[in-house]
Amino acid sequence: MSPPQPYAALAGRILVSVIFLLSGVMKIMDWSGNAAYMESHGMPAIPVLLTAAIVVEILGGLAVLLGYQMRAVALILFLYLIPTTLSFTISGPCTVQNSRIRCSTS
Repeated sequence: MSPPQPYAALAGRILVSVIFLLSGVMKIMDWSGNAAYMESHGMPAIPVLLTAAIVVEILGGLAVLLGYQMRAVALILFLYLIPTTLSFTISGPCTVQNSRIRCSTS
């Protein structure tokens, strides 16, 4: 009997890649909705950034699924998710209070 580790790694790659692939495909399917959402958050150059997001998510998802250059792809996806998360979760102004940065979320 073979150890379950290779199967677990494959299952993990499939599950993680589905997140990015579906996100990229849904951005294509609802281009105008995503563009409007980005505009509501004050994003500049929406067609360029939305196209870049689609490319990163689909190519990154395929690379994860296939196990291609996993460390480099994981780093790219990680670096992509940082500004994406911050841009769409913090919509209000940020202030410094008592040496801490406070940002409103609405």
